[in-house]
This record gives sequence, C-alpha cells and structure tokens, in this order.
Amino acid sequence: MGGIIQQAIVGENKRFLIDEVHKHMDLIYDVKLRVVDIKYKTMDQINSTSSSLDSLEIALWSFYNTNSFKEAVLTAVNFKGIQILLVPL
Repeated sequence: MGGIIQQAIVGENKRFLIDEVHKHMDLIYDVKLRVVDIKYKTMDQINSTSSSLDSLEIALWSFYNTNSFKEAVLTAVNFKGIQILLVPL
C-alpha cells in the first residue's frame, strides 16, 4: 500500500497504479483478483464486512473512484452508509 500511496501523491495515473502495481506484489491469488478487478466493480459488488481483505478492497475502490484524498477517505470510512474502521490501511 505504501508504494501505491507514494506514487499517487506524485501524480501517477490511477489506472496505471491498479493495473501495474499488483504485478510487483507478492500476493495470494484471491487478493490479486480483487486488486485487478477493482476498476470494474460497482459499490454494490464490494463487501463491507470487518475482514482485512474487504477493508483493502474498500480503500482501493474509494481511491480509484474519487477525485481527491479527502473524498477517498470519506467514501471509504462511510462506505455504503456504514462507518468502517480502516485505520490499519
């Protein structure tokens, strides 16, 4: 996540980050699928449970589908009208 955040801060394209960064991550198959598919999912297709994998997906979806850091954080924290704890991310 740190690499994605750093590259986003310096202005890297979101599509590039989602498409390319996962290739350099040593992740299990299920996690890679979630990262790659994030740009094709709607809010309704993302689970809002307390699992860390769902939280990661929410954070990435919010980042990809908003236009500012503030908007991404607010979208992630209030995902689907439910306040979710995303502090670890």
